[in-house]
Amino acid sequence: MDDLAQPPIETAPEEEVLGVPDLGMLRTLLGNLDGMLFRYRNDADFTLEFVSEGCMRLTGYPAASLLDPRKTRFAELIHSADRARWQQASAQALQARERYAVEYRIVRADGAIRWVSERGMAQLNRDADTAVFEGFIEDVTERKRVEEALEELELRCQSMFENALEGMFRASADGQWLNANRALARIYGYDSPEELLRSMHDTSRAELRRRLEVDGDVNGFECQATKQNGEVIWVSMTGRAQTDADGRVTHYEGTVEDVTERRRFQAHIEHQANFDALTGLANRALLDDRLRQ
Repeated sequence: MDDLAQPPIETAPEEEVLGVPDLGMLRTLLGNLDGMLFRYRNDADFTLEFVSEGCMRLTGYPAASLLDPRKTRFAELIHSADRARWQQASAQALQARERYAVEYRIVRADGAIRWVSERGMAQLNRDADTAVFEGFIEDVTERKRVEEALEELELRCQSMFENALEGMFRASADGQWLNANRALARIYGYDSPEELLRSMHDTSRAELRRRLEVDGDVNGFECQATKQNGEVIWVSMTGRAQTDADGRVTHYEGTVEDVTERRRFQAHIEHQANFDALTGLANRALLDDRLRQ
């Protein structure tokens, strides 16, 4: 029977079975984080109890300095304009016992200002007497710069749209105005773009939409339009259809120019060229043209 006994099954240490890294591996993982893990108390100084090695890259201060409030207080690194917002986010998280996220600026040891994102959770300490905050802080300066640049670009585009000399519009797929600038409102006889968007009823939009549905874009399409006071004018419309990934039209956008005076001038020149100034009768040039036709 002893010959039939199975050999004992070798098992890995408990740490390997559970996948728990040893202390050295854990220290390496924490040190490689692009940011810092933290744990601070909810006291008057927000005293740090733990920071990972990433604090040096993030703040310019070593861990020993941040953990000693006599040398460096982390709360004082936070930009004075953002400190109240940071404290408010922490207080709300503590009251609700939930995760929180807040972005603010810090002043590094070298004086550089960086944007950081703090994500964490508030919970009671082991002695159930003092609350602590635990989480992660990372540098988001580059993302904030991109966001600010995009916001500035959006404001500039909006300013160009609103102050353009020609009428500009954005219409839905069914032809309803979505956006209009002041020049477009003036063309159609309205005091403001808002009044135009509320009250505009004109056949020129329907004609433009029909052409856009067929051609996808229209350049210099001229037609008659009716102003708010009933006056009929001539407009030149340019537009294009915007589509989604499936090729469906999402909206139309383009420009409108009042060409009434140009049309009148052209008509006057043509009349002078084809009719006698004294009799008002067709002259020889017009007669020859009609005969050729």
